[in-house]
Order: sequence, then C-alpha cells, then structure tokens
Amino acid sequence: MKIVGTLDTKSDGDILTEVLDQAKDLFDVIYAYDDGSLDNSFEILKTHSAISKVWNVNEFDEKEKKRYLQHRRGWLLEQVKKDLPYNKEEIWIVRLEGDRFFMNQ
Repeated sequence: MKIVGTLDTKSDGDILTEVLDQAKDLFDVIYAYDDGSLDNSFEILKTHSAISKVWNVNEFDEKEKKRYLQHRRGWLLEQVKKDLPYNKEEIWIVRLEGDRFFMNQ
C-alpha cells in the first residue's frame, strides 16, 4: 500500500517548508503543483526532499493549461494514476494544501 499526497499551493512560501517537513514522514509520495505563486513557493517545491514530482501552471503549454484550469485537483489525480496504476497495489490519496498542517496528537 502507498499513501500519496497531492498538494496544491499558491504563494505559501512563508509556511510551505514547515508543512512539507511535517508531511514528509506521513506520505510515500507527494505530487505538487504551484498555481502561479508570486513568491518562492515553486523553488521550495522543486528542492524539498518530500516532493516526488512538481509542476508549475506557468510552464504548461496553452492546451495543458486549459485542461489544468478546468480540472485543477483532478489534474493531479490523473498524474498519480499515470505513474502509480491502482491495479498494481493499493493506493490511498490525501489532498494537501500548502498552508495546512495535520494535527499530530
């Protein structure tokens, strides 16, 4: 079984590293996209050890950008399904946000 996190963020650079530091021990894989941040969020996503794959909406061609904008969170699920077929092993997917922590009590 794999536990996969999908993370979307926009301009959460002030707290994103802390969120990822907490999440890295909770997930086997984290896929992330940056929704056009105006700060250092994308740089953090590209370099943080918790992130397995990262995309930036500003790097998409027009066709993919249109698909992404129509399906946002579903777009990341498509990427997970391409890389981690459900018929190979059990996959649990948890949606993360760049400014939200999990309670650890």
